[in-house]
Parts: sequence; structure tokens; C-alpha cells
Amino acid sequence: MPPGVEPPYRVIWDLWKRGEVLPVLGAGATLAFQEVGVARPPLGRELAQFLASDVQLSDEADYADLAEIASYYAAVAGRRGLNDRLREVMTLPTEPNPLHRFLASSGRPQFIIVTTQDTALEQAFDEVDAEYDVVV
Repeated sequence: MPPGVEPPYRVIWDLWKRGEVLPVLGAGATLAFQEVGVARPPLGRELAQFLASDVQLSDEADYADLAEIASYYAAVAGRRGLNDRLREVMTLPTEPNPLHRFLASSGRPQFIIVTTQDTALEQAFDEVDAEYDVVV
């Protein structure tokens, strides 16, 4: 979109109500309502930096490539070591925010893609006792 031009929210809203829009929630969906200083699971780049420092990769490592760093970690510490470390790091609690709650309470079937590792959207669905499936 050209700079300074607002997205066509009314059109997007109408398409979403008809089931013609697929919501994709990235890290911004969780961080948009996050209070400063509240503990949260790391973002991809932060997780890459954390894993890289664990296995003493140089500071010049490409922290944008989480998959590469995770593969290296698994080669050094084993797959189980990587899985254990990820579970340890990713267990920080997250709370659903108004966006998560809005989607969960819509009362309509929908397919939502979430790119973060937190469970805020699932918690929102649990709060309203709505059914959902998680595909990893």
C-alpha cells in the first residue's frame, strides 16, 4: 500500500464476516496490546539469539535464521536437548488480548494462522468454551 493510505478496513471487515478472509496473526498481534516489562515468550529473532548464546555461536551469527541456529543447536546438544530447552524457554505465560478474544468469540467457523509460539489464541477460545483444533 502507498505510504499514508489506510487499509480498506470496511472491505476487509465485510469479507471477514462472509468467511472470505483468512486471519494471519504474527508477533504484532500479541505484542500490540502487551504491557511493557511483562514476561512473554521470545520472538523468533530473540529465540535465535538465546539458542546461539547457549551453544556459544559467535556474535556474527545470522540471528534471523532461527531454523539454522536450531539445527546447529540440535547437532551440538541433540534433538532432545533442543526440545527440552525450547520447552523451558517457551513456557512463559501469555494472556489473550482483545484481538484474540474477538476472534474466539465470533461464533463462526474460521481458519486462523498464528506465527507465534504462544497459546494466547487457544486460551481465548477456552475462555468462551469454543471448540478449536491446533495444527502444528
